[in-house]
Amino acid sequence: MPARAPTTNAPTATPSARRRSLTSRLPEYGSAIWAMQTAQVLHPMGTRPFRPYPYQAEILLDDSTRRLILKARQTGISQTVAIEARHLAEFTPESTIVFLSRTEKMAADLIRYARGAAPERAGNPIVRDNAMALQFANGSRMIAEAATKSAGRGFAATSVYLDEFAFHEYSDDVWRAIQPTISTGGRITVLSTPNGRQNTFYLMWSGEYGAWSKHLVHWRDCPAYDDDWYTRTRPGFTGRDWASEYECDFVESGGSAFTAELCERAYDRRLPNGDPRTWVSVPGSTTYWDLGARQDATVGVTVAPVAGRLPVVAFLRMEAPNEWPAIERAIAERIARYPDGRHVIESNGIGDPFLAKCREDGLPVEEFLVTARSKQDIIRSLVLSCEQDRFRHGSASLFAEMLRYEYQDTKLVQDCVMAASGAVYVAQQGGILLHV
Repeated sequence: MPARAPTTNAPTATPSARRRSLTSRLPEYGSAIWAMQTAQVLHPMGTRPFRPYPYQAEILLDDSTRRLILKARQTGISQTVAIEARHLAEFTPESTIVFLSRTEKMAADLIRYARGAAPERAGNPIVRDNAMALQFANGSRMIAEAATKSAGRGFAATSVYLDEFAFHEYSDDVWRAIQPTISTGGRITVLSTPNGRQNTFYLMWSGEYGAWSKHLVHWRDCPAYDDDWYTRTRPGFTGRDWASEYECDFVESGGSAFTAELCERAYDRRLPNGDPRTWVSVPGSTTYWDLGARQDATVGVTVAPVAGRLPVVAFLRMEAPNEWPAIERAIAERIARYPDGRHVIESNGIGDPFLAKCREDGLPVEEFLVTARSKQDIIRSLVLSCEQDRFRHGSASLFAEMLRYEYQDTKLVQDCVMAASGAVYVAQQGGILLHV
């Protein structure tokens, strides 16, 4: 297992030194004591007493007005800030606490954690309770919002939490909206896993937004994880996903999907390419068609299981403009070449009438609905197959697209990458196609 790489601004104190420091300071800070004595955390097996790890206690002890938390996933940070927010609402009347997260569901989860952080006190019951807000008898309130372009405006907040800020689409707008909180002496906590360097969270961490109190929580800091857990878990993640979700790595979590090394390793010029004379007939194949028409190319990629890998055994890229009859003929020819295989066509609204026409003509085609979520899933499947050395191809076009491909791909040519990703995903999934 690779050693944990050093990260800029990582804490320098040893764990034992930090624990001694925490012990000496506990009596000075009310929320930390309250958290350790009273707070609860939500758990799949039911509510449990909160027994903070050292890094959770450090966050509770940090009374800085500007805090940055760079964290691994599932290390209990969301529960920690929710407990802290609940303490503020309970014991500081007329407080306004705002949670802004990248989705409404994630924002609502913070409210749910805060609601479950402690039983209601008789002297301060909850008087308003819904998925996105809590209000207490003492006038304090908690509000959760998805991070839209206008989120955070109109609140004179006592404390603001920007959750998963590296992934906020409108991070600059959100940051401007909460500036009044800073100017009036409020508290701001920004927490996130990394998402490369092209975002406001990275600039904050690197010092472009002034001074912050910083906390870094790597997966190795969490006592729930060990080397056995790493061995079991790591193979299920791409390098980029692992860097983002567990390694706190701004570099490896960046926008490129395939490293140059991966592209070179996957490209074997001896394998089939766009010339049908190079195609190989192999049982158990899967073909995926990324449809184009007048504007875009149409690409059909066929993969098949060979010696534990999924090499491309047939490849065709039809340059635009393409008419539906020509595309249907190409699909029919591929079905004739691989009659025992699965033949899947992208379903994207525009192509749905074409799918219906293929079925009317007796072609045994399946459809795969391309959504934002399913697109992420199929791209991830190809990346993971490349990283695990299970994907090979002989197409110069696919090689060039993989070298340039980034997750923010709206301005990129991606037909070959999408077709290869779809073929690999369907071949690995088997059975009924599932898509969201």
